[in-house]
Amino acid sequence: MSAEAAAPSSNPFRAGRRLLATASVLLLLVAAMHTGGGFVRPAPGSLEATITEEMAGVRLPAGFGWTISQLDILRAVWFQLSLIVVWIAVAGLMVAAWGSALLVRRFTWLAAVANGTVVLLAWRYHVPPPLVAYGIVEVVLIAAAVRASPD
Repeated sequence: MSAEAAAPSSNPFRAGRRLLATASVLLLLVAAMHTGGGFVRPAPGSLEATITEEMAGVRLPAGFGWTISQLDILRAVWFQLSLIVVWIAVAGLMVAAWGSALLVRRFTWLAAVANGTVVLLAWRYHVPPPLVAYGIVEVVLIAAAVRASPD
């Protein structure tokens, strides 16, 4: 038997890792939806359009000789969150593909706690889109953590 044949599979969707990989793919979809939502323009004349215009008009000194709007800050945080979610999802896929069974279990519990915190915040502040999206991911992560099996 060759050394290559004896090497463990790098398929993140193999048994014991499938749910973590699935949750990671779901997080990629959540990040895409979150990013896409940043490009939706409010209807002209709507309350949301008025608030957006006001945020664009409030300018603050930010250092470096910059003056930025509250809307600039919101957009920066918006896209930073999308990038962080992508990084967590990619890390989940990498752990599912190449991590030891112990690392898979620990990462899955860590991701479940972090994601669960987002779900709780969405519930606390009554924001349905992240509550539903991250809630679905949370169910899969908890299932993955409970069902994680050694290689």
